[in-house]
Amino acid sequence: MTKKKPESLTKVQLEAISRAEAELKAFKKAKAAKIVFCNIAWMKHYHGITEHDKPKNGGSFVTETGDAWESLNFFPRNHVCYGYVQHKGNNLNLARVEKGADAAEAIHDVTVVWVATGETGRRIVGWYEHADMYREWQEFFDNTLGETHTSWDHVFQAKEQSVFLIPEEERDFEIPTASQAGQGRGMGQSNIWYADSDAVRKKFIPNVLDYLRSTKKKCPPVFPSREDLMKPYEIFAYEPEPLEHLAETLSEHGEHLMAIQILNRAMTSSDASPRLCFHRGVALEKLLLYDEAAEAFKEALLKMTAEKREHDLEVECLGHLSWIYQLTEQFFLAWHIEERLLAIADCKEDTAFALYNMMCIALNGDDTQHARKALQQYDRLNTNYYADEVNGIRKNL
Repeated sequence: MTKKKPESLTKVQLEAISRAEAELKAFKKAKAAKIVFCNIAWMKHYHGITEHDKPKNGGSFVTETGDAWESLNFFPRNHVCYGYVQHKGNNLNLARVEKGADAAEAIHDVTVVWVATGETGRRIVGWYEHADMYREWQEFFDNTLGETHTSWDHVFQAKEQSVFLIPEEERDFEIPTASQAGQGRGMGQSNIWYADSDAVRKKFIPNVLDYLRSTKKKCPPVFPSREDLMKPYEIFAYEPEPLEHLAETLSEHGEHLMAIQILNRAMTSSDASPRLCFHRGVALEKLLLYDEAAEAFKEALLKMTAEKREHDLEVECLGHLSWIYQLTEQFFLAWHIEERLLAIADCKEDTAFALYNMMCIALNGDDTQHARKALQQYDRLNTNYYADEVNGIRKNL
C-alpha cells in the first residue's frame, strides 16, 4: 500500500509553529531564571537622601521619619552595591528562587528587580544582575557618609558594573498587583515577590527580561568611570594653591567628583604638593572609592621627602589609610599602619591613641594575641588617655 504524501504546511501554520517554539523557549528560559522582585521607596538616584532626592511612597517608616534604608541601593561602596528591602520575618526563602537551596545561606547569579511607586503607579526603577542573595540579614559598619547611616544592612549585593538604575523619566514598566491580576500573578502586600508561578513565568517574566535587556542602554553608569576620576577640570589659567582651596570647598558641599577633577588639574603642575594628593584621597573616600583613596594617600606619603616632611600631614594620611584598611577588613595592613603611627607619635596622647586603635584592629581581626600585646604596651605608658575605652577592651580579653 502506498503511503500518503503529507500535505505541505501553509505559511500561517509555519508561523504558528515558529511562535509556539519561541514561546516555549522563552518559557524555559524564564522558568530557569533566578529572579526576585523587591518593592522599595521611590527615589531619583538612590545615592543617599538629599534636599533634591527624598524617598516617598515607602510605607509608614519613610512617612514618619523621612528616612529609607534603601536610599543607598545604587550607591556603590568600593565598587559593590548593597541592596536593602524591608521584609517580614528574618529570612528570605532562597528555595523559591533556586531549586534545592533549602539549607543554603546564600545563592548567586540572581536578577534582583527593584520596583517602587511613583506618580503613575508601581514601576521597575532598576535592577541587579548576577547578584548574591542571602537568607539572613548581612551588615557591616561604615560611618563615612555620616552618623545617620553607619550600619549597612542588606540581603543582596552585586558588583557595580552589574547594577542598572533607570532614569526617572524612563521608568515605564508597570508591575501588576495581586489584587488586579489575581493571586500569584502580581505583587501582594509583601515587599518581596518571588514570581514563581507558572502563569507568571510563561508570560510576564519573559516580558520583564526583554524589557531589562532593551532598557540597559538607557541606564547611565551608577559609578564614576576611571576616565572621570583621572580627568583634569578644564581651567586654563591656574595656580595649585587656590585650586586646592576650591577643591576643599567643593568637597565640603558634596561635589566630590568635581573636587577630584580640580585636584587633577592642580597636580599637573611641576610643584604639586603632597597635600593635593591628600585632598584627592579624602574626596575619593567620600565617594566610597576606598581602593582609589588608599592609592592617593600612599602617593601623598611617597611625595614627602626627608627635607619636606610634614608631620601633621603624614599623620593624617596614615590615619585615613588605617581607617580604610579597617573598613575593607584588611586588618593586617591596618595594624602595620598603626605601628608606623606609633613610631612617629610625638606626644603621649598620640601614642595612646595608636595603641588603642591597634587593640581594636586586632580584636576585629580575631587576633587576641596582638590585642594583648598592644594592651601591655599601653599599660607601660602609664596614662589616662583613652582609659575608659581601653578598660572596655580589657574586660573582653
